[in-house]
Amino acid sequence: MYKNIILIPYRNRKEHLEQFLKELVYLFYKYLNPFKIIIIEQLNDKKFNRGKLLNIGYHLFKDSSKYFFHHDVDILPNEKTIETLYICENYDILRIYNGHNSSLGGIVKFTKESFEKINGFPNYIWGWGIEDRSFYYRCKTLNLNISNNFTDKNNFRFLKHSSNSYILEGIKKNISEEENNIFLNKININKLEHILSSGLNNLTFEIVFKKELNQFTTLFQVNI
Repeated sequence: MYKNIILIPYRNRKEHLEQFLKELVYLFYKYLNPFKIIIIEQLNDKKFNRGKLLNIGYHLFKDSSKYFFHHDVDILPNEKTIETLYICENYDILRIYNGHNSSLGGIVKFTKESFEKINGFPNYIWGWGIEDRSFYYRCKTLNLNISNNFTDKNNFRFLKHSSNSYILEGIKKNISEEENNIFLNKININKLEHILSSGLNNLTFEIVFKKELNQFTTLFQVNI
């Protein structure tokens, strides 16, 4: 059993991953031990599906820890942030780094019970964005205890990349509008049924390869 599991959704960020592990494994060992880093790498050439990858990582280790983290590989916290914030256990959902108030992306700590209650992330959001807002809506709908937004950019270093994949395409905009309309009561729909329509309860994937990168880190390559 671990006390903390750090889940990293991943594809095509080798330099970032190497730097992440080089700088943070020791700090996680110092403050979060016993811990495990789980990297879930998407193999196929479909658009990146961050939410589904995080669902997979959780599913593989759901009986191995009470606390889990969603952690983007290109955000590096300083030691003081890990020492004071990462260890906090007062919330169902702890915001560590989020892009905005209606987001639960970036870096989030959560309990096993809370993730099960909201059925994880929806599996249908492909490409960057929106899944973090949908996750937030699920948590708010089911009245989870969410911390205030503690985000302070001065406590993090952001690794640069040249990808333009963050630009929303038309279909993503449609998904964004639909998620907003459902959870903001602009569409007459049963929110719980919507939450249960996609997530942990109907997750499908194939593990293609597994590798131990070091004694604290395991990489899973998956088809989704």
